Amino acid sequence: MARVLYLAPHENAVETGDRHGRGKDFAKWIFSEEPGLEERLFSTRFELAIDARLDPGAAIGLHFHDRTEEIYYLLDGELSMTTVDRSGRESTATLRAGDAHLVRLGQGHFGVAGSAGARFVAFAVRAG
Repeated sequence: MARVLYLAPHENAVETGDRHGRGKDFAKWIFSEEPGLEERLFSTRFELAIDARLDPGAAIGLHFHDRTEEIYYLLDGELSMTTVDRSGRESTATLRAGDAHLVRLGQGHFGVAGSAGARFVAFAVRAG
């Protein structure tokens, strides 16, 4: 399990504000089957599991899921997540402990941690 500090998680250079990404994301990779990082633990399409903690006000930059679907499960704190479809339509929800956030294939998302930060686990599955 790798522990990684991401500055401006999913930084998006062409966006500003929350969509750009900012702050610190302390991540513990539970496992990864992402291309180039394969641990070869699974023979299924299960791609990653990560335990992440965002500092207060940290933002996950806007990014799209072209080959995976992903779900966040909030463990602690608050996280405002916005899902964006390819037509640009947006839907925002504020997550609290016990809430989940789903990103379907082809959708994008970005989010901002609340005043106490946020801790969540994320799981991704490859399409196919």
